[in-house]
Amino acid sequence: MREEIYETYFSLRDEAMDKALEDIRDGIETQPWRLVPSGLAQRIWREFARLEQVRNERGLERIRSIVVENIIKLDVNTELCGHSGSLPTHEMADQGVTEESLEETTYFDVGGSWRISDFALERLVPLALDLIGNASPDELIMVIDEVLSVAHARSDLASWFFEGGVAGLDELGNY
Repeated sequence: MREEIYETYFSLRDEAMDKALEDIRDGIETQPWRLVPSGLAQRIWREFARLEQVRNERGLERIRSIVVENIIKLDVNTELCGHSGSLPTHEMADQGVTEESLEETTYFDVGGSWRISDFALERLVPLALDLIGNASPDELIMVIDEVLSVAHARSDLASWFFEGGVAGLDELGNY
């Protein structure tokens, strides 16, 4: 089972790597990025606090999908920006992307800094693996809550995961 989860993670990561490299090659200046909708999360968390169960499983699945996607994109971005030890030169060559084009792109730029994380990936990737596994909705909400707690520790991370960033997560913490 765990092997399948790793295979899924790395398959999704490979797709995200290919997409990022294609976008950079094609001159796309801004990486597409989704945030957890604050209102949806607040409704689900409030309901969970009151009933001790998740009833809006479709909404929770939407949040899970966004969170996993964002962790994978952070992982890919961190590697492409040279913060993981080496560049994926084989993948870059396959897509026709050079080191120079990586240095010149604004694709990773958000408000003057890159959307990467040396700090959080060590904690976020294992949580993404937990989210990819077949957990119950009540388990998923706990893992997502832990991801958001990691993101809450840094304002940049919070703004990359949740509508309203730190302030939105502060509000969610009230439930």
